[in-house]
Amino acid sequence: MSKKKYTPDIQGVTQWLRDNPTKKNRRGQTVITGKRDAYKAVGYDGPPLKSKAGNLTNNRNKLRLSIRGDNGDTARAAASKPYTLEEFIDYGKKNGYGTIHSTKVFKEFLKKNAAQKASVRRGFANDHVTPISAEYHSAGENHRNRTGLSVKVNGFKSNKMPTPAEMRAAGIPTTRSSLIQMEFNNTPAPNPKTLRQLASKVARDKTRPRATAMNKNLNAAQQRRGTLRRTLRIRGLSDALAGGSGSEIVDRVNGRMHLIAPYLPEGFELL
Repeated sequence: MSKKKYTPDIQGVTQWLRDNPTKKNRRGQTVITGKRDAYKAVGYDGPPLKSKAGNLTNNRNKLRLSIRGDNGDTARAAASKPYTLEEFIDYGKKNGYGTIHSTKVFKEFLKKNAAQKASVRRGFANDHVTPISAEYHSAGENHRNRTGLSVKVNGFKSNKMPTPAEMRAAGIPTTRSSLIQMEFNNTPAPNPKTLRQLASKVARDKTRPRATAMNKNLNAAQQRRGTLRRTLRIRGLSDALAGGSGSEIVDRVNGRMHLIAPYLPEGFELL
């Protein structure tokens, strides 16, 4: 192994891993070194790191590391769609708040996010209870869905989805608009312990659906609903079904069947 001196930071860990691809284990076998070996060798005592480029097998010379769950990660930041002042002002206008008040709420929101990040204990990952890759039931980056998680829990939880009911029970917003509403109403943030318990529950559940699968299922459901709406959006039918008792609707449909019939699928019956 290299006898060079390394700084006890991300750069030191990265360089050590590049310079020391293998080691001898207790049995005298040559094995690949890992991040824990590097942490110990350089004296690194910061948050867990993840590979941002390259890997520990065949691209070690291209290795770059970053803090796990760090907002500075370009891909995560792009996917999270950071909140803007305009979103808060727009919500405020629709709900009777002035621009000054909306701006104040937005600035307080940013302070809460920073305070939450600073509260995470050393050695823990500050990560989402809800996956950032979820297209549905996701309010993006905010202090209400992030908490400090152990490396083990965070790894097993990766991309697994809590249900909307679980999220609401824990006080996690499921949409951007619900998050902004909570901020304007000054709704207390979820208890970090509650978030950790939910994350642990999700991590242990081997049958838990992942965000990618949920996104596909919900996209398919939206397409089915769209197809159904297009099928029902036929000449005269919307007027025929416009309110009233069941018998009144049936009478109206029967009275307009000469208009509707040419557009109905074969075998259509109004029961």
